[in-house]
Order: sequence, then structure tokens, then C-alpha cells
Amino acid sequence: AFDRGVDRGLDRGHASSTVPSGLLHDLFGARTLALFGALEPAATADYLSGLLIGSELREAGAWAARHGVEGGDATLVGAPALAARYARALARAGTAVVAGPSDAAARGLWQIARSAGLVQPH
Repeated sequence: AFDRGVDRGLDRGHASSTVPSGLLHDLFGARTLALFGALEPAATADYLSGLLIGSELREAGAWAARHGVEGGDATLVGAPALAARYARALARAGTAVVAGPSDAAARGLWQIARSAGLVQPH
């Protein structure tokens, strides 16, 4: 269900469809998929997660193309479970993934706190 949502979010497989592919339409469409048996109700959360991540990646790619930013590896920083979902979605989108440091958020917050004068270096 997650992969199906990612593919829909990336706009794969339905470009020739007459159904609008806007995110809001797709979000509400998840309920319809479950009601008509095209998606197990228990899989709806995974589908929606994939749909949102896929849509985010599609929009990021469109932004990059408009601004002349070339693609490359994506560095993932975050909670392991969420980073795994992004890694899977990025792989489906054809983007290689590099794992960032596991303590990147803590180090970044420390630097922000130091810059703001909230903490003093040891």
C-alpha cells in the first residue's frame, strides 16, 4: 500500500487518466479505494503516507527543475522509521540515498542554542 501511494504521489501510472491527480483529490480518494475494496482498510494509513511522501518528492523535483538544481544523492536525517520510508520512496523515484549522521538534529539544535546565546560552550 505504501508503494502504491508513493507511485500515485509521484504521478506514476495515471498520467493518461481522466481523473484529476491533485493531492487533495488523492487524499479523499483513499477512502473511496477502501470502500470499494481496492485497498484494504488496514492499509489506508500506509497508502496515505506513501501518497504524501511521493507528492512531496514530485514537488521537490519540480522546484529543482524550475530553479536549475541538478539532482544527486539525497542525504536522509531523521528518525529511522521515517527515514526508511523516505529511502524507499526515493528509490522508487530513482534517487540514490545516503544516510546522514544519526545525531545531526541534536548537533544542529546545539549550534542554534549556542548562536542564540542560550547555552555556553564548555
